[in-house]
Amino acid sequence: MQCLTADATSRDQLVSVHINARGLLTELRIEPAALRRYRADQLAAEIVSLVGLADKKIATIRNQTIAATVQSLSDYSGAQEG
Repeated sequence: MQCLTADATSRDQLVSVHINARGLLTELRIEPAALRRYRADQLAAEIVSLVGLADKKIATIRNQTIAATVQSLSDYSGAQEG
């Protein structure tokens, strides 16, 4: 699970984030045009929103991985009993 990462990019492609499995921002890309397009508070809100979106992606991947693992263990356990 430690190697899970996720990305999110703004609709206009001017801002993107990359987070790790813990939800920590590890990379932030801001195109120069974003500095002209957004006020500071808007840019900050966009970054926070993108980090939240990427974190939701991580949570989904994590939950799917756990569910698949539990299912595999259940299948294996059932095969051992039979």
